[in-house]
Amino acid sequence: MRPCERLSSWLLGTALAFAANDALAEPVPAPKTSSLSWTRLEGAESCTGTIEIAKQVETLLQRAAIVSAATAELSIEGRVERTTDGRFRATIVVAKTTGEIVGSRELETHGETCSELDEPASLAIALLIDPDALSRPRVEKKDPPPIADDPLIGKTVVPPVILPPPETPLRFEGYLGGYGAIGLVPFAGGLIAGVAIDPPFWGAFEGNATLTLNSAGIEGSEALVDFWHFQVSGYYCPLAGHLGLFQGALCGGGQAGFIAVSTTGFADDEEHVRPVVNGALRGRIGVWPAPFSFTAGATLGVPIVRDAYLYSDGGGQRTLWEALPVEGGFDLSVGFKFPADKPAAPPPRGPTLPEELPPEQRAAR
Repeated sequence: MRPCERLSSWLLGTALAFAANDALAEPVPAPKTSSLSWTRLEGAESCTGTIEIAKQVETLLQRAAIVSAATAELSIEGRVERTTDGRFRATIVVAKTTGEIVGSRELETHGETCSELDEPASLAIALLIDPDALSRPRVEKKDPPPIADDPLIGKTVVPPVILPPPETPLRFEGYLGGYGAIGLVPFAGGLIAGVAIDPPFWGAFEGNATLTLNSAGIEGSEALVDFWHFQVSGYYCPLAGHLGLFQGALCGGGQAGFIAVSTTGFADDEEHVRPVVNGALRGRIGVWPAPFSFTAGATLGVPIVRDAYLYSDGGGQRTLWEALPVEGGFDLSVGFKFPADKPAAPPPRGPTLPEELPPEQRAAR
């Protein structure tokens, strides 16, 4: 048995013996309190500090026994040092408030770790404060009794903790697809590419670009007219959302771009570029098997600038195409939407407490 273990056993046995004799002769005194000063000298910096020693002492005493020196009934001063032969030594002195020394202990251990002193030092300090502490039965903490039902309002319901619904993250969607349009030029087909932004607050934003080409021939000749139509669009979507796999949006915004016209086979071939400015409405609907999206969209534009395209032949000027009062477009696209995780449904509300019921329902209970 190591010195610390022999010392701990001796201290415990002595305390129990004294406690048994005192219990027969004298009434149990009031619990005492003490201040604690614990100094680690040179070479003992790795030893346990004051706070941990105090916690261990109070655990043994099962009460708050370490207080400030101003209110303490006893004063305990301890120091721990490393000896020249590699051992650790702890010296503990206890005194009254008058300065009179009433006891001391000296503990010593072998080994490379100072933590071997923790248990015997804590035990010695606890016994110096209260020699009868270890003879008393330990107090076990018990769970509080269950809440009793109120006979007037019925069974008491403890509601579960309801967490707020998770915030919807900022989402982005990029898409690419085919696009067809008629109105400003004869029916033309091409491509559409766009991005949609779904912020945490109400609504969404969308922007896209389209490029279409139509080649119109002149009846009775080999002349051709090519219509290149490029435009960019921006929308705000006050109605946007999803339900399960389905998603949709209704948007309003504007379009701007240009129409480039080139001719071949005419006596005087020409090239012209004309601006495009439209107000527009757009709707999209589709499915979202995260992280992909498959959508169909329709756009209705109202041209602010309308042009007519004329050509000359032997009979005079003829109209090849005149812009309609509205422009219509249709697209099918495939996209990628991220983050891919869909917003979780809000947690269900907990059961209604009796005090939350109307008076007439409370009486019925």
